[in-house]
Amino acid sequence: MRYVTYFVALVLLSSPVISQINGQVKIAQTNTDKILSEQPIGFASLEGGTQGGLGGRIVSVTSVDSLKDLLDSDEKLVLLLSGNYQLSGMTSCRSDKTILGVAPNTKIIGGGFELYKKHNVIIRNITFEDAQDDALKINQNTHNIWVDHCMFTDGALPDPEAANHDGLLDITRESNYVTISYCVFVNHSKDLLIGMSDGYQQDVGYLKVTLHHNWFNGTRQRHPRVRYGTVHCFNNYYLNNDLYGVASTCEADVVVEGSYFQGVPHPTYCINGYAESPAGDLIEKHNIYDNSGIPEVRGTAFDPSSYYSYSLDSAATVPQIVMLQAGVDKMTSVESNAALLPGQFELQQNYPNPFNPNTLIRFDLATGGNVSLVVYDALGNIVETLIKGEKPAGQHTVLFNAGKYASGVYLYQLQAGNSIQSKKMLLIK
Repeated sequence: MRYVTYFVALVLLSSPVISQINGQVKIAQTNTDKILSEQPIGFASLEGGTQGGLGGRIVSVTSVDSLKDLLDSDEKLVLLLSGNYQLSGMTSCRSDKTILGVAPNTKIIGGGFELYKKHNVIIRNITFEDAQDDALKINQNTHNIWVDHCMFTDGALPDPEAANHDGLLDITRESNYVTISYCVFVNHSKDLLIGMSDGYQQDVGYLKVTLHHNWFNGTRQRHPRVRYGTVHCFNNYYLNNDLYGVASTCEADVVVEGSYFQGVPHPTYCINGYAESPAGDLIEKHNIYDNSGIPEVRGTAFDPSSYYSYSLDSAATVPQIVMLQAGVDKMTSVESNAALLPGQFELQQNYPNPFNPNTLIRFDLATGGNVSLVVYDALGNIVETLIKGEKPAGQHTVLFNAGKYASGVYLYQLQAGNSIQSKKMLLIK
């Protein structure tokens, strides 16, 4: 992960860094900069960067009414959210805000946020679920927005034909300098639209957007769909997107690099545009296409490094990096987690579960030693040995790719010395 990892301090409100008094969250002055001065990679880092509510008042948001009032305030604010907030329709959010989920599984349910002619907003570590309109709408000359470690979903009941839901995230009407990073999009049809319409040519020269380390997990289309914009997609994980991955239309300039496409029949569209939209430019490089179609390419697009600096992970490592780090409650890096030595031997439930075809298996070792991690089928036959050898004390994560195995229940067993634990997982194809 490429930015300072401090979020464990925010999640643990009882830590020495943060305390809660009479509903107000107090952060020690010496730690404020460390906690709130993070900067995004990509287009949101330009034009002065995106600091959100840094330097403003820090407020623990305790109700939906309070959330709406604070979002609609002109004051520079850091808003700390915990629990569920039931909204209806779109709730307006003004400039100079940082909105952070500070408790596990913080959710905005039933509605979404709209940023209209606003700037300098950071949204992190929040699940947006079952929004009847858009979950997040970045609209009309809005600029310098960073959305990080969020989840966007229809919720428990998928709506594959989008009968009851619109898009998850729209960036339209001359908006600019946006970064979407380490987010998960799941259980939805139309994920991410960049560009209002074919006829809205005012978007030419705007819509500069970076998408990196996001997981488009089984969603059907728009990852993103781009009109007129300048869009950089790198190190994203596209899994089982049955219509397409990325579409460049209306002479947009799109770069797709270092990403992993798995089970995507049409990784990119551009030569003939998409649907009724005319063609756009798209270049691809350093991607992996696993059980996927051939990407379309057109034109020269642009050079992202002429705008900002970034480091590209190898595409082969993207599924494990993204599955481990993207989404809510994952803002502490693997390196930071490993430094917190666990007090016991423990095998965690794999994630995601059910899965197809990749899942992560995590385990804790209180002491180092010889370790084996083995996967068995329902009859007790060994399917695959994932680990066999010495491992140090700490937290460990292993990627299991079941692409060559049949659907069904599997058992995975961890042994370290005389300690043994097993759990079940379900592969559905």
